[in-house]
Amino acid sequence: MNTRKGFTLIELMISVSIIALVAAAVVQTISAIGGASRTDGAVNEIRGYLLMAQQQAVQYNKSTAVWVLPATKFSTSPRLMVFELRPTCDKPSRNISDWQVMAGSYALSLPPGLTIRNGAKADSFPIIFDSQGCIEPPPVCLDADTRLMIGPAPGRESRERPRAVAINRTTGAMMRFERM
Repeated sequence: MNTRKGFTLIELMISVSIIALVAAAVVQTISAIGGASRTDGAVNEIRGYLLMAQQQAVQYNKSTAVWVLPATKFSTSPRLMVFELRPTCDKPSRNISDWQVMAGSYALSLPPGLTIRNGAKADSFPIIFDSQGCIEPPPVCLDADTRLMIGPAPGRESRERPRAVAINRTTGAMMRFERM
């Protein structure tokens, strides 16, 4: 009677190989989900920030602008800030000197490694709301300013896919695009 107990070396190597392949697939899936949720989280934060600026425009019956500002040596990631039209200016413009930071507003910074650009690939631009909460029509607020790409900074290796969204001029709602 020849009863064998244990496993052969080949059986062990096959088992370890299968476990390694499954573990690698799980790690890739988890990292992809983490990256997508980071970008999705940034999109949701930006959506909330735009809605807040739109509500302030209606509440205070004045033009407000969300300026997207690029990273600097003082802030390592792009940020958004709410501005209001200076009292000395009678019409909204794309000139940042015609605007002042709205009292009580705060800067929204994107998570490190993420960036936001408009349809013209500019990293500094305004999204301007009139006193009724609608986005100003061109030439004040360009069509390119209502199309946003949110995702990894250019030239940075990442498994994250950028998210392209458009902002509805009337409602301020953000809608998903496939490509830009």
